Amino acid sequence: MQQVAGEFGPDRRAPIAPSPRTPASSYIPAPPLRAFPTTQHPRRTRGPRAGWRRRVAVPFAALLGVAVFIVATKGGREARTAESLLPSLDVTASWLGLGVDQVSLTGHRFTPDGDIFDALQLDRQRLLIGFDTAGARARIEKLAWVASVDIVRDYPGRIDVRVTERTPFAVWRKGEREFLIDRTGRVLQAVPMGSVANLPRLAGDGAEHEAGTLLTLVGRHPGLAQRFASAERVGGRRWRIVTNNGTRLELPAEGEAMALETLAASGELDRILAGGSSVVDLRAKGRIAVRSASLPQAGGGAR
Repeated sequence: MQQVAGEFGPDRRAPIAPSPRTPASSYIPAPPLRAFPTTQHPRRTRGPRAGWRRRVAVPFAALLGVAVFIVATKGGREARTAESLLPSLDVTASWLGLGVDQVSLTGHRFTPDGDIFDALQLDRQRLLIGFDTAGARARIEKLAWVASVDIVRDYPGRIDVRVTERTPFAVWRKGEREFLIDRTGRVLQAVPMGSVANLPRLAGDGAEHEAGTLLTLVGRHPGLAQRFASAERVGGRRWRIVTNNGTRLELPAEGEAMALETLAASGELDRILAGGSSVVDLRAKGRIAVRSASLPQAGGGAR
């Protein structure tokens, strides 16, 4: 089974859905994170004949287009709408090998073939010479899993589409739903609650956009990274980190990096992580408050 290394050591590895060529199960139960087949066509070898065809096809198409115009409009004396001429041009381009008759899709595993073909809009433009690669690229890159795409017109009649997909980075809980997100906070896919256990878990409004910053900060402290269980964005302003021994670290809204550095430099962080569950309040500048997690908190919940 193919895996993607997690952020926090060897035990943080998240299985990714296998390629269709490898019989294995997905890491997300039904409905699974589907691995969609890659559509590949054998690349044709370009020889002298193919090069000759390319050099001749374009000028010949132009000459034939002029001839079609002259015949269709009786030497230009009778106007014809462009729309009435398009079918003839499509047929002509197809005869010359300038129509799109082959598409190669590579690099995608979680993006359906059908979504990519819809974004290409080949039902609107079947002429390779006029195909809008920039527009097609922009539409494909709006698909959730797609990070970037490279589109090449391969004359005489083929389009190569090479997709680079995003990598799942964390699980974000919003209300009663959970989503896979990438490092930038882009939502990739909804997943069943509790179905992904090997990625960092985040919750709270705005947590998805701040995930990369938080987990980079946590990664600077190996002991904390090893014991990291989840984090919650509180009030859209600050983080509450929960470790696997039940300890809660209440970080301040500002200067959270300095607060953790101070705690680690004093040796208190390692001692806290090695002990039983506790609540560590770092919100007051220059002060560390530690209490047992079993004791009630004065003044209500921490916000």
